[in-house]
Amino acid sequence: MLDVPLVQDAFPGVPCVFVYRRPEDVIASQMRMPGQYLLPGVLDPSIAGLASADDVIAAGREAYCARVLGRLMRAAATLAADGRIELLSYEGFPDAAIARVLAWTERDPDGPDRAVLTSLAAFDAKSPGVPFSPSSPRRASETARAAAVAFADEEYGALVRLER
Repeated sequence: MLDVPLVQDAFPGVPCVFVYRRPEDVIASQMRMPGQYLLPGVLDPSIAGLASADDVIAAGREAYCARVLGRLMRAAATLAADGRIELLSYEGFPDAAIARVLAWTERDPDGPDRAVLTSLAAFDAKSPGVPFSPSSPRRASETARAAAVAFADEEYGALVRLER
């Protein structure tokens, strides 16, 4: 989200969507199986509003994740408000995403492509042998909930309001 303007300059007219989810669910998922971009030292600490790698480590995993998530959500809200990207709630997966892909590609919304995309979306992206479910299988820890409230809930609320 931080580089979307650059990407859109290079590829004008290509649809861009930001999928968002309740911050505490994202944090719980990242604690279970973190993306490489959330490992300390991969991103510039300033993205999380921190000064150094030591500050990233001192913040703790949940707070660092929430800080990065809040920054990404804030950027997405700004871009969505400007009409540069579309928003899609994770709770609408996979049906809403499939409908958007079919619309973007001008395919028949009731044609055979829907069945192909539905079969591809049937499995979890992080664990391909596991059926996809938009609900969080694990509850977020108290630390994750507190971090979400402190650093990402306001931004999440902005995304929800913008999508409606």
